[in-house]
Amino acid sequence: MGRPDPPCRARRGFLRLGVPAGPFRPALPFVPALVLAAACGAARPAPGGAPDRREAAPRAGPPVALAEVFVLQSSGAVPAETTVTLVAGAARSVVLRHPAPGQEPYAELVLGAGAFAAEPGTAVTLRAAGVPGAYGLSVEADVPFGPVAPLLRFRYPRRFVPPPEVLRRPGGALAWERSLAVARLEPAGDSLRFLPSRHPAADMLEARLPAAGRYLVAAP
Repeated sequence: MGRPDPPCRARRGFLRLGVPAGPFRPALPFVPALVLAAACGAARPAPGGAPDRREAAPRAGPPVALAEVFVLQSSGAVPAETTVTLVAGAARSVVLRHPAPGQEPYAELVLGAGAFAAEPGTAVTLRAAGVPGAYGLSVEADVPFGPVAPLLRFRYPRRFVPPPEVLRRPGGALAWERSLAVARLEPAGDSLRFLPSRHPAADMLEARLPAAGRYLVAAP
């Protein structure tokens, strides 16, 4: 576990264990927390005006045990489980926001015309929910994902409390933050499979989703 968060308006830290495991199940009543847009917004520039396009280290291979990684923690409330109906073949963006009063963006699903394996015009039910205590998203749809995989983009503040183990490494917290990637929680709930991920701008991390499931922001 990281050290206790200092008092601040938006506290963040890192969670070693205790990430909710198992398949995605509705846990909260419907809340209209999703905002639909015709297209996603432009990436926010990094300090100095230029977008931060660093690549998080792509990882391939067998799953990594949860005990061997740190999951990016959110100490504030996360978006509740919600449901929205989309149309296959129509590009849309779905933005999930922190609850009021802040309502800052938490995560965004960018769905291209080929995001679902269904005939154009088919109604698709999409369910999504933030993962309590962590930067993560559970995603379900009533049809499989299509040839152009949905893009999941997380938005998180950079003012975090790094775990003590990270501070003792070469490069410290900054190097560890650059290695953050999106990972899928395996069905058994005790390991993560990392996806090729990138930082499109400061405080953002994105990856394409191979299938429905629970996804977390993490790094060794």
